[in-house]
Amino acid sequence: MARIHTSLRLRTVEQRGKAGNLTRMTAGPHRKSPSAGASRPKTLRSSLITMLVLALTLTGLLTGCAANAPAKLLVESEPKGAAVFLDGTEMGKTPATLEGVKPGRRRVTLTYPGYREWSTEVELLPGKEHKVSANLSPLPPEAVFEIRSEPAGADVFIDGRYCGQTPVKVEIPESTFCLTVAKPGYLWVQEFVSPRDVRSSPRSYSAVLRVGGLAVDTYLLPGGFDPEESVKPVAIPEVTLGRDRMVIGPLETESPLQIPNVPRISPGRDYLAMVITAPSGKWLGGRWGEALVVFNLSTGESKVVYSSSGAVLGESQRLGLPGIRILGFTARSELVVLTWSQGKYVPEFEVRVLDIETGGERRVPGLFSPADGRQLCSWWFSRDRNTLFLELYRFGNEIIAVDLASGSAKTVYSGVPQSPAYGCPVIAPSPEGWQVLWGMKLEGAGLHVVDLRNGVDKEVFAEEAVFGDALWSPDGRWVAVPVGKPGGRWKNLRSYPDSILLADAVVILSSGGEKQTELALPGKLIADLVWLPDSSGIVAKTAVEVGEWNLAHTGTYALMLDGSTRELLSGDVEGATLLTDLPQVDTDWVFFSSWKENGEEHWAFNGKSDSLIKLPAKPVAVAGDVVLVRSGDYLIERVLLTKDGATKVGTVSSLALQWWDVVEFTGDLLIIDGEREEERTARFVTVIRLQR
Repeated sequence: MARIHTSLRLRTVEQRGKAGNLTRMTAGPHRKSPSAGASRPKTLRSSLITMLVLALTLTGLLTGCAANAPAKLLVESEPKGAAVFLDGTEMGKTPATLEGVKPGRRRVTLTYPGYREWSTEVELLPGKEHKVSANLSPLPPEAVFEIRSEPAGADVFIDGRYCGQTPVKVEIPESTFCLTVAKPGYLWVQEFVSPRDVRSSPRSYSAVLRVGGLAVDTYLLPGGFDPEESVKPVAIPEVTLGRDRMVIGPLETESPLQIPNVPRISPGRDYLAMVITAPSGKWLGGRWGEALVVFNLSTGESKVVYSSSGAVLGESQRLGLPGIRILGFTARSELVVLTWSQGKYVPEFEVRVLDIETGGERRVPGLFSPADGRQLCSWWFSRDRNTLFLELYRFGNEIIAVDLASGSAKTVYSGVPQSPAYGCPVIAPSPEGWQVLWGMKLEGAGLHVVDLRNGVDKEVFAEEAVFGDALWSPDGRWVAVPVGKPGGRWKNLRSYPDSILLADAVVILSSGGEKQTELALPGKLIADLVWLPDSSGIVAKTAVEVGEWNLAHTGTYALMLDGSTRELLSGDVEGATLLTDLPQVDTDWVFFSSWKENGEEHWAFNGKSDSLIKLPAKPVAVAGDVVLVRSGDYLIERVLLTKDGATKVGTVSSLALQWWDVVEFTGDLLIIDGEREEERTARFVTVIRLQR
């Protein structure tokens, strides 16, 4: 190519010189214009250069195509029928011909029941055919155990890897493993089994699993997930529209709104999303239909945007996942749900992004399967709502980031150890979503800050440190960590559902994990804390131990980052509770309750104005400066908070419910879930419009 380029260049120079001489020799009225005389050589030169560029480009394209040409891989084994895995993905059984394989260094693994696993690496060249052959070695009898089931013909998985159908012989793993036995139309059997128990004399694990003597016997019960089974459609509940409210019901399902603190109202406040299921009496021993139903909050019209065949009651309870789980809205009409899809052998979980208005959807399939023992621990979104994070746990935890726009998913962090007492080690994600705090409070594994963008894990407290639930500030700049003295211990107290730490101080860290300051109250122990909404400090409850099982309240304090302290409630009350589970929207207030012999008192504190306000009744929701409180006659009072006090500004008319609870509050929309006295077996969902 270099010689061609030089030749073209010399010819162009020669032609340019001839053209110049011709122009100088021409004279008189018939002289050619210089520009006209030069146009032909320039045009020729441009054409030659263009041809050269095209030739070079074509050569590069051909070279690039050849470099990226897929390879072909032939895999054989003796005995035949071994499962073939390419870089961990099952590709079929031997003899296998794998077409269109991406070139490069790839790992080929073969497994066959009763034989040792065989693995090798092969360098696949672009456009070439490669062959891999293996003679598998049989395992000695003491290294193999048999898995049987009643009925037979069930699929067997060890740590998520398919091992065949019962009865099947497999190699005993070196460490504790997750055994899953599944058959369409039956409940799964899933247990964590140790090699020691397999080699021991028979011992009973449960009513459906017996392990020991180099054998596992499983007993499958009717039920389970069968994608081919037809399920009756779910009945959509009646909708009644009133002047200021919409009532949905009666609903026969136990929990139509599923899980607390999950947003169900669209950002534009146009839609309410709910999952409707069949009555609970129909669950046991069978499957039920589920439907994701969206209600138009203006017209009351209902629309089924997705249906699922659900799962049996025992399946959902054990796996913690129904057929459809609402994860949240990402846009005005886009709703994200987690649901089932049928994998190659067993159901898998996938994310669907559903557009309520257009009916369009985007799918991210095959995120994880319960067959390998992984379960959903928690989830959250990035601040821009473009990324969904799923925390999964088994023996170790991992975090999967799902790009909701492209539909791609990848593991962004793994290897977090799982604690039997604290199975979900992610204490809290940052407000913007891309950092997490994790630690094993009961196991002394230290406190860590992880950046999910690059996987950097920074230990901010050593393993011997004693700490409680760490909290991100609302603006994401700080982390508050209650800490105890060396040798401090957790306490089980009657007034708390879990073990708590009586902290000696609160350490404030930067978002990167650097220590900034330490907040303490001499002679007092901190039992609870919550950030002020403007991130200027924390509100903490203090206490002392009274006997073995109880705490005595000694005060509620505002501890500011500038070092100042304010006592909000003194120790002359018997107890206090920080109300951190209220539905809250864009508020500057922190709420807590105290009690004496003559009843409860309820308070709100604003750090910006340094205002402590006594409320007329217990708060049930707040948006901005408007607080909803529960009055004694089952009504809801609207209370306006200012730095000067609390003023009643209205009442929500009768709910006509004997039992009710606030699900969500946006400031102008209030969602109530409850039961009527005359229909205690039926649920009603009421959406009330409030005037600001």
